[in-house]
Amino acid sequence: MNTIQDASAAILALLQPLEREATELQERLHEIDQAKAPLEAALKALTPNKKGKPKAGRKANKPCARKADVLTVCRTLVEENPGITLTVLEESAKEKLSGELGFSLSGVRLRLSECLSSNEFTVSPGDVVSIAVAKRTDTLNTSVFTPKSVTEFPVDRLPRREKTD
Repeated sequence: MNTIQDASAAILALLQPLEREATELQERLHEIDQAKAPLEAALKALTPNKKGKPKAGRKANKPCARKADVLTVCRTLVEENPGITLTVLEESAKEKLSGELGFSLSGVRLRLSECLSSNEFTVSPGDVVSIAVAKRTDTLNTSVFTPKSVTEFPVDRLPRREKTD
């Protein structure tokens, strides 16, 4: 049993100086960290901020106007103001969509051009916008029975008219 105690004593003799050295190193590391902290703070104060000024918060996003919304506004404006010019209609529509209805103006120019090029409006050469006159759809539709060629109905198979004197 003496050998075990001797081995333990030898290991402790080796371990004690290592523990003392580890304690000394931890104390030295703590001293270094304390000396380093004010230097880092001074360096940070001298370095310009990369981010710059903080940006103002974004406003809540407004919904974008759909084609149906723009079409309704344009139709209302043209009905209320007969003879309205194209530029006045565009400005009035933007004002109404943004101000009164709370829509974003993003994409409104495209929606306006889509609406004004639709068959609901006509734009005269003088840029006067009006509501298009509805075309009659109750006329005779001749495309229902139109022969593709003359050979579809050979003359010899057509019923003959009898001559009356």
